Amino acid sequence: MRRGHWLILLLLLAAPGYAARLVAVATIQPYASLLAEVLGKGWEVRTLIPPGAVQELYTPKPSDVQKLIGARLVVANGLSLDDWLIERLVKPNAPRARILYAGKLLKDTILPMPNGEGDPHLWTDPKRMATLVLAFGRVAAELDPQNAPVYRARAERTKARLLELADRTQALIKKAPRRDLIAYKNPFTYLAERYGLTIRFLIGKTPTSEPTPREIASAGALEKRYGFLPLVAPLQFAPEARKFANVLNTRLVALDLVGSESPDYFATWERNALKLAEGLGAP
Repeated sequence: MRRGHWLILLLLLAAPGYAARLVAVATIQPYASLLAEVLGKGWEVRTLIPPGAVQELYTPKPSDVQKLIGARLVVANGLSLDDWLIERLVKPNAPRARILYAGKLLKDTILPMPNGEGDPHLWTDPKRMATLVLAFGRVAAELDPQNAPVYRARAERTKARLLELADRTQALIKKAPRRDLIAYKNPFTYLAERYGLTIRFLIGKTPTSEPTPREIASAGALEKRYGFLPLVAPLQFAPEARKFANVLNTRLVALDLVGSESPDYFATWERNALKLAEGLGAP
């Protein structure tokens, strides 16, 4: 190629239309999906913990450092779910990034788990996420002021979609003849509160704990007392949860909490709503 042609190519690459995209990073896929909705194509949104991985057991890889290069914004959950990842990986490798913690932004809406600690699974409630995406829009406007109106508009549209998702889920669950269940390795606190469900028992107090014979016996006694109680578990624990569902002679409802089947938050929770409603006996 002639020197003049190289110069034209370099000038084109330097033009605004060819500028490198801004970078945002989320610790988990649900936040990455919602970030992408608000930020748009002008940003590259990356995820640290792969969908399907158990957050509490995830070991960072060297490639995760690469994901943080150039990051302007990092979204974490907090509430002891991914704080260690921020301290050990994000802060040393993205010192200039703005860090948002969902747990801090939604601190007035946090519910306790059976052990008394705040339940970190905030993203399982679309209405809480409707509040969070407005914060995404505000911070994006601060980081990229020339596009501030666009970010705010996208945030409002995403909020409206989340509220509609919650309403559709509520309508599906209302068709079910019962509202109680047994939970497996996740208390499903926010789902229960949002949709009027009752968690009769929790098998496996944490994602890393092994169910005890006493827990299985207690769950079995509840099955006899209340009749059919579906066993609701995170999808990544479905293989082991299925064994306990067979022991209890009940239905397993495996919900995808972290985007294992689809990276899109809305597609994931539309499917989860159908699974949950069917598991509770909806026609």
